Amino acid sequence: MTVPVVDPDLVELAASVFADATDDNLWDTLEQTGLARLAVAEDAGGSGGSLLDLAAVLVEAGAAAAWAPLAETDLACRLAATAGLEVPAGPLTFALDAPLSVDRDTVSGTLARVPWGRSAAAVVALGGGSVVVLDPATATVVEGTNVAEEPRDTLTWSSAAATVAAAPDGAAAGPPSSPSGRRCRGRCCWPARPAAP
Repeated sequence: MTVPVVDPDLVELAASVFADATDDNLWDTLEQTGLARLAVAEDAGGSGGSLLDLAAVLVEAGAAAAWAPLAETDLACRLAATAGLEVPAGPLTFALDAPLSVDRDTVSGTLARVPWGRSAAAVVALGGGSVVVLDPATATVVEGTNVAEEPRDTLTWSSAAATVAAAPDGAAAGPPSSPSGRRCRGRCCWPARPAAP
């Protein structure tokens, strides 16, 4: 069995980018170096790297406390690509199990706590059997943050134009269930550990 290894040149490039870039030019530098959409297939506008490559770059981003939606952009691109949808250049974000009302190419609804919602070029949402690409500029935005003070915004659309496609097989299953049958939604839903005898 071959153990996958990350190219040390990639790690060195990422460390250099995060050490040298400023908040004003970080995203442009990430796009120019191919780090912005690293684990996205080349035919979908990415660099064709692996998730292991992305994880190595995310470690460097975390070490530098970089302020950029790298993971969110990769996940949004990958989701859109599986549905055959194109996304704009720039930072992206995503929402899963999205409570949106889709009528052909018009979407209404509210997405809460969207990572980087206010600054994303697009939101790629999965919900109701559809993958939807939405423009945050057409939403009403209520800004929020997480404990790291990264943007976590509530976005509301009312009859907004969107690009819509059927969700790929297996993608619209919703959140996983716990052993007790309860659905998990970002919090631990496993039953409590039995008391010691």
